[in-house]
Amino acid sequence: MKKNGKASKSKEFDLERGTRALLENMHSDIKKIAEAQSSHGDRLDKIEMAVKEIPAMKVDIRTISMAVGANSKAIESNSKAIESNSKAIESNSKDLKEIKSELHSMNMALMETSHEIKDHEKRIKKVEEKVFA
Repeated sequence: MKKNGKASKSKEFDLERGTRALLENMHSDIKKIAEAQSSHGDRLDKIEMAVKEIPAMKVDIRTISMAVGANSKAIESNSKAIESNSKAIESNSKDLKEIKSELHSMNMALMETSHEIKDHEKRIKKVEEKVFA
C-alpha cells in the first residue's frame, strides 16, 4: 500500500504542479492579452477622435475648394485683362512709333522750310539793298 499511497500522492503532487504551471502560463497569456487590449483600446480611441474630426475637415475642404475656385476664376479674368492690356500696349507702341516717324518727317520738313526761309530772307535783303541803294 505504501507504493500506492506514495504513487497517488506523487500523482496528486504532479497534477497540482502541472495545474499550477498551466495556471501561471494562462495568467501570463491573460496579462499579455489585457495589455494588448489596452493598447488596442488607446489606438481605437485615437481612431475614433480622428473619425470625429472628418466632418469638420470636410466642411473646411469644401470652403477651401470654393475659395480656390473663386480665386481661379478671378485669376483667369485677370489674365484675360492682362492679355487685353498687353495687346493695347502693343498697338499703342506701334502708334507711338508711327507718330515718332511722322514727327521726324515734320521736323525734317520744318528744317528744310527754315533753310528756304533763310535763303528767301537773304534774297529779299539783296533785293532791298538794290532797290533802296
